[in-house]
Formats: sequence, C-alpha cells, structure tokens
Amino acid sequence: MGLEDWGSLLLRVALALIFLHGAWVSSRSAEARTHLVTATAPVFQWRPDLFAGAGVVMAGVAGLSLLLGIFPRLGALLMAVFLVPAAMIHFGLWRRAVALKQSIVRGLGGHSVSGLRDEVEELGASAAVGNMTSALKNLALIGPALYLALAGGREPMLIGFGQDWHLQGLLTRF
Repeated sequence: MGLEDWGSLLLRVALALIFLHGAWVSSRSAEARTHLVTATAPVFQWRPDLFAGAGVVMAGVAGLSLLLGIFPRLGALLMAVFLVPAAMIHFGLWRRAVALKQSIVRGLGGHSVSGLRDEVEELGASAAVGNMTSALKNLALIGPALYLALAGGREPMLIGFGQDWHLQGLLTRF
C-alpha cells in the first residue's frame, strides 16, 4: 500500500466514524428520534418522519460501506448526497436558535434576575454557533466524500470499484 492508499483509508475511516456516530446519536432513544423529526420538518415538510428515518439509514449505510470497504465509492457518493439536506437542516436550526434567544430575551423585559439575561444570551449564542458550524462542516465534508466517490477506489476493501471502475478487493481474489 502506498501513501495515497493509506490516506484514502484514513479518510474513509474518519468519515465512517463521523457518520456512524451521527446515525447512532440520532436514533438511540425516542427523545433523539423526536428531536430529529422536529429538526427535519422545516426542510422536509411532507412526512418529516420518513425523511428523518431515511437520513439515519443513509448515514448508517454510508458509514458502514466506508468502514468495511464494501463498495466504498458508492457509500461516499451516498454521503455527499446526504450532506446537502443535512446542512440545510442545521441552517434551519441556527435560525431557530437565534429566534428563540431573541424571544426569551424580549420576554424577560428590562428586569432579569441575577444575570439571567446574560446567561440566556450566552446559551442562545452557543446554540446558534453550534448549528452554524455543523452546517458548514456538512458542506465542507462534501469535498472529501466526493473525492472518495471519484478517486478513492483504493485498497484495502472487501469489494468495490477500483480506480479503473472494475471490481476489486479481497472478495474478488477467491
């Protein structure tokens, strides 16, 4: 294995772990699933539960594909497709955090108890920044995902399309 193979493998593993963690966190409890559907609803107004579930499945399948080396180029393409609406959802959550913060601060009026207004401002700013950076992270990850989809058919993998788009991998050697 050359340096490019090691780099591709490292990139595959890193992206896989990000996606598998996201799929797990989004589906681990009823509360997490409810939050996911609520966050998905502004972007996918028709059946947000369906789209939220499909997103979790896409993230899980794409992550496993890259991690295990089972058609990783297709898994990376699935990741790139997933990342666009995921960024849109986080941009929506950013707008929601800003609006909630402003609404709460207005509700406090001029009278706040022992720095409550400052604490609400800090909490709201933190939520807004977190969602903005998550949206930008999703957009930034499109590049590595597309690299793996277009040029990342490298060993080691169980089975997938190599750089020449022919099947290769450990399972093709039997």
